[in-house]
Amino acid sequence: MSTIEDARQALEAELTGALAIKSADIAWKGKTFNTTTRTTRWYRVTFLPGVPVPAGIGSNADNYCVFLFQVDIFDPANNGENITAIEAQRIAYHFNRGTSFTRNGQIVTCEKSYRQTTDDSDPKWVKIAVIVQGWAEVPN
Repeated sequence: MSTIEDARQALEAELTGALAIKSADIAWKGKTFNTTTRTTRWYRVTFLPGVPVPAGIGSNADNYCVFLFQVDIFDPANNGENITAIEAQRIAYHFNRGTSFTRNGQIVTCEKSYRQTTDDSDPKWVKIAVIVQGWAEVPN
């Protein structure tokens, strides 16, 4: 049976598969990742599921689950903003409106994707976040 976790895994698989981002360059939740020794680009991934609502009538109806999938891109500050902005656009374009991905039979549909403004509050890194909004119909 598919779950909202399959939706998360489908999105994450796109990063390491189709977008060819090395898993070692991603700060995965719950895994050790040392940013203090890094001198090259790295990413942080966050999956935020929304409150599920019934997608139909009856106790066997699927749940309609919305989500936010955020990919933070960090580049060394001395490289400037442009290379980070280009990478943000590449990722946002991959998750554009209407794009679907599947994992364990769970279909995930992207509703929209966009980049946030540049964050240069850490003098060592330039960060741009890409936000993907989407939904999945998950079995109850």
